[in-house]
Amino acid sequence: MTQRFSAIVQRVVFVCVLMPWFSANAGQVVTSDYERAVTVMFWPQLYRNGGQTLYCRQPFDMRLGLSVEHIYALRWIERALDCADTDQCRAQELSFGYLESDLHNMFPTRMGTDHARGDFPFGFIPGDRRDFGQDCNFKVGPAWAYAQPQPEARGEIARAVLYMMREYGLPLPERTSLELLRDWHHSDPPDAEDLRRNDEIERLQGNRNPFVDNPALADWFVPG
Repeated sequence: MTQRFSAIVQRVVFVCVLMPWFSANAGQVVTSDYERAVTVMFWPQLYRNGGQTLYCRQPFDMRLGLSVEHIYALRWIERALDCADTDQCRAQELSFGYLESDLHNMFPTRMGTDHARGDFPFGFIPGDRRDFGQDCNFKVGPAWAYAQPQPEARGEIARAVLYMMREYGLPLPERTSLELLRDWHHSDPPDAEDLRRNDEIERLQGNRNPFVDNPALADWFVPG
């Protein structure tokens, strides 16, 4: 494992040592099992009362037709950990399960938008088209190899990417501007839903996204 990710392993060991304390004293659960994160924590607890999809801002009260989107894409994590694919990462990298299962990086999206985005980085795409209907201001540009979310989703996306970089020492994704992330973060600041998610995720997995609690942190955060 590279030196960049030694901190991840240290965190994983620290979490494993503390796990009995979390369960017995705080009711919090830290998991490296992605299926458990989705089926036990994400849908039935984090979104037990429904919510809105990330990219299209469409309300939902059931998970039918929805998927769980990793904002810092799994393929980016695999490349950072030098894995060929998810299965290899799960088998060879102790840290991968925690990165894959981190609720701060997971949002509900329509299956179609999740599939179309793939592992494209986020950025701007010229033109005024809407690829997923007039009620969904989300664009994916194969020619440009970017995904452009609507303004109301940009803050959540920026804070999720910044969180993964800060929490795990992951690199800035290719063709992604740190200044763009900061701009999106400030132009779409944390709202009541961001605060609710942060509180609930703290209850579920024992930590918070500091960029939600302290938006000014983004101005001086520098990737390792």
